[in-house]
Amino acid sequence: MTTSAVSPLTEGSLEVKLPTIWTDGKAEVARAREEKSRREKIKEEKVRRTKIQVRQKVGKHTMFFQ
Repeated sequence: MTTSAVSPLTEGSLEVKLPTIWTDGKAEVARAREEKSRREKIKEEKVRRTKIQVRQKVGKHTMFFQ
């Protein structure tokens, strides 16, 4: 009878289990919608500031003749 000695270090699995992040489809859509809304607000604010700068620049150089 042959007995094979198995050390405790070789028993078990060497497989590593990493956490999986599951995303809900609805949550992903909502996140994308929020991001799009945020980008649009930033763009609108940039346009608004540009218009204000143009008005200020034009106002400095405008002369009225009678």
